Amino acid sequence: MTGVKVKGLRNLKTAITKRVHNKPPQSGTSHLNMYLLSKEKQRLEQELAYLSERREIILGRIGEIREALIKLKAVAQWEEEVGMADGVGIEARAIPSEPPQEQAPNQWKTMTIEY
Repeated sequence: MTGVKVKGLRNLKTAITKRVHNKPPQSGTSHLNMYLLSKEKQRLEQELAYLSERREIILGRIGEIREALIKLKAVAQWEEEVGMADGVGIEARAIPSEPPQEQAPNQWKTMTIEY
């Protein structure tokens, strides 16, 4: 049975999906049709507004990820320069300076107190 195409449920055509009715459309239903179309239009506009809000959120998150990637690349490059410069690992030598990163202006300073 090669070449036989099996139809699924989504391919079935019914009277409902084809909007076939057993009686002709009634006259005077234009107001009802206008109301239904306006409701459909309102629903689609609402969905479009939701999608545009969602798009802005996604674009903002993509921007945050790009910034984080740039910072991580700078740190990785710094670690590579410091750790691999003379063949000695980072653990075996003193690190001359901190990696490039943003620090809060009013960062707490801590000290130990012995009793």
